[in-house]
This record gives sequence, C-alpha cells and structure tokens, in this order.
Amino acid sequence: MNLSEQTDYISYQAAVGGKGPDYMELSLAGSLDKVSTVVRKASIEAGGLLAVARNPVTVAYAKQNGAAGAIQQAVAVGEALLSNKGEAAIAAVVNKLGGKVVAEGTVTDFVLETTGGFDIGTITINNSYELTFWNEYMTIEKNGDRFGTFPDLIMTLDAKTAKPIVSAAIEKGQNITVISVPKEKLILSTTMSNEKLMKPIEGIINKSIIPYIY
Repeated sequence: MNLSEQTDYISYQAAVGGKGPDYMELSLAGSLDKVSTVVRKASIEAGGLLAVARNPVTVAYAKQNGAAGAIQQAVAVGEALLSNKGEAAIAAVVNKLGGKVVAEGTVTDFVLETTGGFDIGTITINNSYELTFWNEYMTIEKNGDRFGTFPDLIMTLDAKTAKPIVSAAIEKGQNITVISVPKEKLILSTTMSNEKLMKPIEGIINKSIIPYIY
C-alpha cells in the first residue's frame, strides 16, 4: 500500500510458523525494510513458511491505497474455476478476468534458485516461450516479443486439470497452460504504480520492466 513512501512509518509485524524444533513466534517493530527482511529470514529457519499479520494502517489510508474489492474478485475467479473442469475451467477464468491464453505446451527447461527467502528463476515452454519469476511471475515472452509484464497477472495451470501451479512447483515435462491478464483488469493497490519499487525487479530477473508498464 505504498508504505515505503511513508518516511515515519513504523512496521509492526507478528509471525508464527514451523513445526517441532522449528516452531517460532515473533513480534517485531521497526522500519519496513528491516522488519520485512527479518521475517523473511525467519521463514527460512521455520522451514520455508510463516503466517504473518503486519503493517496496521488507518481506515482512510487503506481506502486510498489498498485494493478494495480484490478479495471479492479473487472469490469470483475461484468460483469460475471450480464450476468448470479442464480446458473449460481455464476458459472461464480467462473470460472472468478479461485475459487470454498466451501459451500451452511442455515445460522443456526450469531453473530455480532460492535467495534470501525469494524464489527466482525461469521456465521455458516448448523451447520457445520463456517466463521469469521472482516468487510471482514477472514476464512472459517469445523471441523478444513480450506478452505480459508484472503487475499484469501471469499464471500457470495444469493444461488438463486446470489446477493452478505456482512458479516454485513447476517441473520439467509438465504440460501447462499460461494465461495473462492486463493490470488494468485487476484491482491493485497504489504500490503497483510506484515506479521506484518496480525498478529493482529488472536487476533480479535481468529483463526490462519499466518501459512495458510506464
């Protein structure tokens, strides 16, 4: 919600997770960057996942900067997906969001590196389409032609079952469908229009981002 632009903002975050000897509970306060970094590092120690409640704001701030209605949009997409099967389910999701199917085929290459609590890598489909991700999908292109750029929604689904497959769960040999939805069709917070926050993505995935979204 563009909290990075609030110079005097104090981030309060509470986190819990892990099993057995990895179980932990944390309560932190400090700058947004420092506290978020500590929580990400703690998630690694907890086995890869923590539930986090964070960053309280006023109602007025939330209304101005949040993504009001995004949960309802997500529920509607889920209903469209679950009310159909296979290719029909994928078509229903695309129609509900106003997106398109960009590619369908076999995962011919998959590279994943986990750094600082982030999953970073690339996926190649049919030796032609390339997706990059930094936890979430950042780009999809073929031979230099760009078909989607974050914060556009880019998502992979099993081509037969329509089950959504997150980036880190992709495997070589899978038959997947890639859909893309323009950011204008999505309900997004003001963070997604902050060029300063988008710029670092380019150095992480080694792809141009800014010219495609501004």
